[in-house]
Amino acid sequence: MGFITVFLIAVALAMDAFSIALSKGLAAKRQSVADALKLGITFGAFQFVMPLIGFFLAGTFASFIEIYSKYISFALLVFIGGKMLFDAIREMRKGGCDVPDSAVDFKSLIILGIATSIDALAVGVTFAFDGTTVLSALYYCMIIGIVALVLSFVGYFIGNKLGGIIGDKGEIIGGVVLIVLGIKMLF
Repeated sequence: MGFITVFLIAVALAMDAFSIALSKGLAAKRQSVADALKLGITFGAFQFVMPLIGFFLAGTFASFIEIYSKYISFALLVFIGGKMLFDAIREMRKGGCDVPDSAVDFKSLIILGIATSIDALAVGVTFAFDGTTVLSALYYCMIIGIVALVLSFVGYFIGNKLGGIIGDKGEIIGGVVLIVLGIKMLF
């Protein structure tokens, strides 16, 4: 498999992470390099590790991954998006327009990392069935992880700029985006 092919696969895999980083940036009241790095590193790490796991466990879990991955991603994304919506609406009903920053905490990062990288797990399985060597799989996974890191980092800042324009509706829009992404996973 050539670099261009792997790069295109990496970009396709990173689109969910990019969208989530965008929605987190939308919901953030202030621009935070630390939050952008947390998102980028988390998504990059999961996008690096999950295909490796898929590669090494290809025979054992391939059928499970193919059957249930979309449902697991759906549940995780709808849960996080629903929580964002719930928190934003609850805060607005309290009488304030101050919607708190969207959480970029450890628990949320892990859940989002898993939700966005289950498809990468399946890609790792295809690497194994394609006859890819361990060294090549490691190289492919590094490309996938780096692309996810960069796109997530950039996505956060794009979302944050848009959030400044949208105002305090950013958390609601971010929650809706996550729910729509979760629903998209089913199809």
